[in-house]
Amino acid sequence: MKLVIQIPGHNEEATLPATLGDLPTHLPGFDTVEWLVIDDGSSDRTGDIARAHHVHRVVRFPARRGLARAFETGLREALDMGADVVALRLTVLTTFSYTLETIIQAGQKNIALAHVPVRMNPKLRESRLFTSITTYVQRSLATMLRVYMLYQPLRFFLSLAALFLLVASALFVRFFFVWLEKPVATGHVQSLLVGGVCAIMGVLFVALGVLADLTAMNRRLLEEIVVNTRTLRAERSRKGGSAE
Repeated sequence: MKLVIQIPGHNEEATLPATLGDLPTHLPGFDTVEWLVIDDGSSDRTGDIARAHHVHRVVRFPARRGLARAFETGLREALDMGADVVALRLTVLTTFSYTLETIIQAGQKNIALAHVPVRMNPKLRESRLFTSITTYVQRSLATMLRVYMLYQPLRFFLSLAALFLLVASALFVRFFFVWLEKPVATGHVQSLLVGGVCAIMGVLFVALGVLADLTAMNRRLLEEIVVNTRTLRAERSRKGGSAE
């Protein structure tokens, strides 16, 4: 059994040695533990430091692509290295961070999750992923919304449709009762107009939900193809053949 530990990094020349020094070289249940560093377009000597510390494989991006893309590349490289423990059914689609997306995907795909307590090292530098907590929260919420739309598109758009149709119904009822009290009055027509617009929006969201759900079905079929391709790639790597 082989375990591959991947480390995505950008300009980590100063901090990488301490990180590598804490990594295990042997673990119970595994015959081999190997290290993989994804150099995300660093302008310093991150790659050279990794090689000097005997990292088994270093992959360098010519330009910075972000943590999510580095993580996705790490999964692919881990398969090429013959790793026996890889989240094959997970596919990172967003560009900010892989953590929220993979957790939501795991829940949608009925993949078991476990909580593992870890210790935290002292802070060595400022985060390069976000500049402030506000930025992190904003981008995380956007990522969560996008992933939810990807995996529950029908529910998402039907929820929006129900909201607009509810508003439209309330405005129509209001106009109807006003009209019963004063049939010849011409006021409150704005309720009828706004209600009509909301009703149209609701119907459009229903149509979008159906189309998005059909697209999601196609995406699930493509994901199955990706999983099968990764499985074959892993088997060929373990047998010592070409993974390409």
